[in-house]
Amino acid sequence: MTFDSTHYVPILRWKTAEVEALSKLKAPIREQVTPLLELCAVAFNLSITRTAGRAVRHKLPEEIIGAKLSGIANGLESRPVFIDLVHIPKGFTASDGRDLWFHILEQGVAKRLHIIPVTGFYGKGIEHQRLVALAARGFGNGACVRVFARDLQRESFEADLKRMLEVLQLPASEIDILVDLQKIQNTSSAYQDILDELPLANQWRTLTIAAGSFPTDLSHLPANDTYELERVEWTKWRQDIVLNSDHLSRLPTYSDYTIQCPIYTEPVEYPHVSASIRYTSEDRWIVFRGEWIGKKGGVGSAQYPAEAQLLVERKEYTGVDYSFGDEFMMQKALDGRRPGNPSQWLLAGINHHITFVCNQISTVKERVESQKSTHQMAQERSRPRIKV
Repeated sequence: MTFDSTHYVPILRWKTAEVEALSKLKAPIREQVTPLLELCAVAFNLSITRTAGRAVRHKLPEEIIGAKLSGIANGLESRPVFIDLVHIPKGFTASDGRDLWFHILEQGVAKRLHIIPVTGFYGKGIEHQRLVALAARGFGNGACVRVFARDLQRESFEADLKRMLEVLQLPASEIDILVDLQKIQNTSSAYQDILDELPLANQWRTLTIAAGSFPTDLSHLPANDTYELERVEWTKWRQDIVLNSDHLSRLPTYSDYTIQCPIYTEPVEYPHVSASIRYTSEDRWIVFRGEWIGKKGGVGSAQYPAEAQLLVERKEYTGVDYSFGDEFMMQKALDGRRPGNPSQWLLAGINHHITFVCNQISTVKERVESQKSTHQMAQERSRPRIKV
């Protein structure tokens, strides 16, 4: 499994809406995508509850893993996928006392999934790395090492990375390296400077750089209005990577957090979710900010169709045939009797975003190739001619 800078690695939480958004991608787009799914502890909150002091069993952790793997099998079929347990607390096990990686490996192999286990400097200890190595050997797809900006800043980083490779028992040529800058701003360090800190840059199987800038939530935006938020990760990518492609020995693959915040926090039990639409455009997100769905005296989910009507009238709307998400939005704009829920609108927004980014990357590829061609021609003209 390998890919280059024409590919796209969206980072998503391993939840139903996100997996369905991937499953509904059109075939040409799906081939351009290898998602990274983060398993979240909230998935196991209902494994056991207590009623009147009595424990009531719902699903065991391994059963929840099985259901999630079935979702991948149905949605992604034979496509490769990165799986990351970064948000799972150290020491969390299934009901039989075994680590979740054992169950992901057993059930994933049985379902013939193409899983690439992800690890990093997560502070989970040497045993965690050995389990990832076991999963990497079991699936036979290598492994992914996820490096955060804080890791690159450590003086011991290169030595730590070398030790990790020894534990994984894999050469760099069988490892996908993902440099994750998480939440960035326009003033963040240039991508090229960051990549210069990465050892073995040209030896990794794939090299990906990830970042995000979507806010934690929309609470800072007054309700009942429309906003445009800059996609900083994309504009910096275009500036630092595309425009400087001649100066890079290797073009990294683009990765982002789609329409979600890169810093994950476990959701509160009863969140006040607003009826809002997040729509990706060239270098902005168009955000239609509604009110809390449960507001007393409010119109609840009926806000969605009204917002969709405003969206499809904007020049940024890409058309009903562009993606599943765009078709969904147009349907709701035309008929609001079944307005949809927050999960469905998240699905639609992510599906549109992934489609849009893949098309952007294709355009960038043409630009880079043209840039390289121009650079080569300039070099050719500058060479001294030998008279004969």
